Amino acid sequence: MKYVLTICLLTVLSFLACQVSAQGLGAPRSAIISENGPNFTTGRTNSGLIAITYEHTGATHKLRSAYFFNADDVCIAIMTAWPAADANGIIKRFNEKYVKVSEGRVISYKDYENSAIFEVEIEENFVFITIKKAS
Repeated sequence: MKYVLTICLLTVLSFLACQVSAQGLGAPRSAIISENGPNFTTGRTNSGLIAITYEHTGATHKLRSAYFFNADDVCIAIMTAWPAADANGIIKRFNEKYVKVSEGRVISYKDYENSAIFEVEIEENFVFITIKKAS
């Protein structure tokens, strides 16, 4: 019985860990900081975008999320890094929830409800999910 409960709990936690949201796109930097707190690092991309990065502790591992801002301090993209071990669960969840629009090294999904594009890139140790507004 204890084994079954442990498996059920791990399944629920894995499902919750695969929740990736477009919430924050289009928001000002101050709103992102207000929502996520003051413990972040700041940097700039090669193209000059301001980026702030948060580290979150998940059920079984640490996650990193980066928010990218244009010159008007509006969030235009969010990137989250997940352990590569979560790749199958992430792809399965995205296939169930979104429309796949391209496949290759980067798999793209469209969320028509929220007008967002999710780009999933699997590298050796990580799965990177980038969320952008659909054009």
